[in-house]
Parts: sequence; C-alpha cells; structure tokens
Amino acid sequence: MLVNIHQSKLTEQQEYAIDLLVGRTPTGESMSKQAIADEVGVSRQTIYDWLKKDKFRQALVAQAKTVTDSGANC
Repeated sequence: MLVNIHQSKLTEQQEYAIDLLVGRTPTGESMSKQAIADEVGVSRQTIYDWLKKDKFRQALVAQAKTVTDSGANC
C-alpha cells in the first residue's frame, strides 16, 4: 500500500525543528533559522521550505500554543 505523503506524519527532524522554532532549547533561548538548520542537520532553505507546508505550520502553531499555555500556568 502506498502512503500518501500529505497524510504522513512529520519526520523526527521536522519535529525537532519545531521544538527549536518555538524556543524549546536546552537554554530556552531562541535560535536563528541557520542555527536550527545546523542543529537539525538540514539546510536553512529546507527550514524555509518546511515552513511553507501546511502540515508543518499546523504542527508549529499547535506546539507554540502548548508552550504558551504551559507558561501561562506558572
């Protein structure tokens, strides 16, 4: 059976990039797109390409909301 790419889950690299994009770094500091790309092991252009994809953006927004909500409860 073929897997529909649009319905597949994000890769581990994409999930890690999302964590870094929303500020979930060991130090809690924000990172540049280039630093995130280097950490994840992709090019900076790949990060920008991912940001254009609906599935990636939806996951990014959901993760950002989770981070914001958890910070509001402190």
